[in-house]
Amino acid sequence: CFGIFIVASVAYRFRKPRTGAEAIIVLGSGLVNGKVPPLLASRLLRGIKAQQRDAGRPVIITSGGQGDDEPRPEGAAMRDYLIEQGVDPELVAAEEESTSTEENLTYSQRLLPDSTAPVTVVTSSYHVFRAALLTRALGLRAQVVGAPTVWYYLPGAIIREFAAVMRDHIRIHVVAVAAIIVLTMAFTHWIVPALVLPA
Repeated sequence: CFGIFIVASVAYRFRKPRTGAEAIIVLGSGLVNGKVPPLLASRLLRGIKAQQRDAGRPVIITSGGQGDDEPRPEGAAMRDYLIEQGVDPELVAAEEESTSTEENLTYSQRLLPDSTAPVTVVTSSYHVFRAALLTRALGLRAQVVGAPTVWYYLPGAIIREFAAVMRDHIRIHVVAVAAIIVLTMAFTHWIVPALVLPA
């Protein structure tokens, strides 16, 4: 299962980005002392890049609520960061209520003029595949692109993403693992002995 997850994650990242998005949704990842940390800044800069490459100049939706240890909503801090980077304030909207990736997407969708409009979702590179699975489950017309992540953060992040995907699709994975176990036992018990030549 882990091998399939890695292959699918890498393959998805090689998809050619499309243009024509109505909005670019940048997923939050937490503030540090009320400020945008490097991991989140990387996502925001990737969002700016996606906006600049899209001829339609889509609005950027910054998505993230206020955690217990945060002095203000993440979406607001992200919006301020983008404006400091030179993004037109009229092309930035903040979603400030979400507490999870699923809520990031759901609440940001409500800010769209048309809930079926195509969007680009921006997150960190390690999070792209799971975010893409969520957009599909929520019925969003979305492509997901990833921001660079420092190498030393990747091992733990990838394992967490794998565990989250397994949890999100627990029934499918339980059936798959059970089938693998049954087939392995059958192969070992009946087929392997039949292949052994008598002495």
